[in-house]
Amino acid sequence: MTRTVVALIAALGIPVILPAQQPPAQRVEHLYPDAEAQYGYSQAVEVGGTIYLSGTIGGGATMEEQVRAAYAKISMTLARFGATMKDVVKETVYTTDMEALDAANAVRKAAYGGHAPAATWVQITRLLSKGALLEIDVTAVAGSGAPRAP
Repeated sequence: MTRTVVALIAALGIPVILPAQQPPAQRVEHLYPDAEAQYGYSQAVEVGGTIYLSGTIGGGATMEEQVRAAYAKISMTLARFGATMKDVVKETVYTTDMEALDAANAVRKAAYGGHAPAATWVQITRLLSKGALLEIDVTAVAGSGAPRAP
């Protein structure tokens, strides 16, 4: 109704001054301050309930170990914003070995606990961190994974 009233007033040639809309506040978490400063990025940013996590790598010698460690870091980061893996709506995984990632998919699926976000997997030749086999970035909407009433 408000838009209709504003449109009607404007149609009559009466100037309409609406209050300025403030952009949503940003909350930034710097988990790796040295690397973030060196490369000019933030590891995690929340705007209006949407959480954007930069690429996360995990330690370990095998793909399975790195997948497990990366999702543990992602889960820990989401918790800082009051979110869980069930709030993840989109993930992108960059890997240097698609077959090894596919073989470790059970670990990935376990990290999501039955939740299945939109996902993209991309094979690349290398990552910034030497020895990293994968890097995962996610977008989550805090509270979106909460159970809904029927």
